[in-house]
Amino acid sequence: MPMLSTPLPASLPSLFTVAEATSLDVRRNRLRAGDLVSPYWGVRSRTDSPPSFADQVRLLQRLSPGSIATHWTAAALWGMWLPGTLEPRNDDIHLSRHRDDGGTPRRIGVKGHELKSTAGITEVDGIRLTSPAHTWVDLAGQTRFLDDLVACGDSLRQRADGPGAEKSRFDFPLAEPSDVLQAMTDRRGRRGVRLAREAWESVRSGVDSIPETRVRLMTVDHGFPEPAVNPVIRLADGRLVRPDLAWEELKICIQYDGDHHRGQEQFRKDIDRDRRMQAEGWIVIRVAGSALTKDGRLALMADLAAAFASRGA
Repeated sequence: MPMLSTPLPASLPSLFTVAEATSLDVRRNRLRAGDLVSPYWGVRSRTDSPPSFADQVRLLQRLSPGSIATHWTAAALWGMWLPGTLEPRNDDIHLSRHRDDGGTPRRIGVKGHELKSTAGITEVDGIRLTSPAHTWVDLAGQTRFLDDLVACGDSLRQRADGPGAEKSRFDFPLAEPSDVLQAMTDRRGRRGVRLAREAWESVRSGVDSIPETRVRLMTVDHGFPEPAVNPVIRLADGRLVRPDLAWEELKICIQYDGDHHRGQEQFRKDIDRDRRMQAEGWIVIRVAGSALTKDGRLALMADLAAAFASRGA
């Protein structure tokens, strides 16, 4: 029967350094036991309580004093959308540090950056990181694709009563327009700020998902007037509905069926909503992920053109 490992001090977190453990009189051979793994050199993690992403960031910041979580790491901590070219390229933790504090952090598992300005730094749960607005402007320097940056920007302006708010521990919206304008001023002269200014003109409040952003931008790119985003519409029976995208004066709307629509109860509610809207003369165009493919995009634009034509528009 295998021997049980000596319990570790309760004060040690699920992710800790060898130095932290030995300072609490944990023996070296205990740190080689099977209930611990080494994700980084000089670091141990408990196998029975895997560390969270935030735990990893906190530890790497302890190992790189003065560092700030930035770029993709800050965006992930805030829960910002990272579509397309903004998807993380690997599992590295992005840390930045000012030259006066030691310059660019360098260690395994870290993608280091030099922090040019201390503007826009905040702290959440013991993690120092860039604000949502400053994070978005920093990410603008990492892509050339406007639509991806717009979608990421839309995540800053999600509504407080939307589906994203139910999953987030932060208050929505994550940033006010004034915050973003200040961030662009703070980062003036940096790579990506010009793209950020262009993208911000297309960012809208109240968007619930990346596909909603993509479909909205698609309609405008094809020459249609810009639709309203999740407008509140009162039906004749007094019921309030929120179509994803709508041209209210024409009574035309697009409903995007994402993952949260797949449950039986939500599907039933969607059918009932569409039936009530159609009874009042609305044209409801329902789309799914296929609308974002080349053929699906052409089909959606054809359906939308037919709907506009039927209204004489």
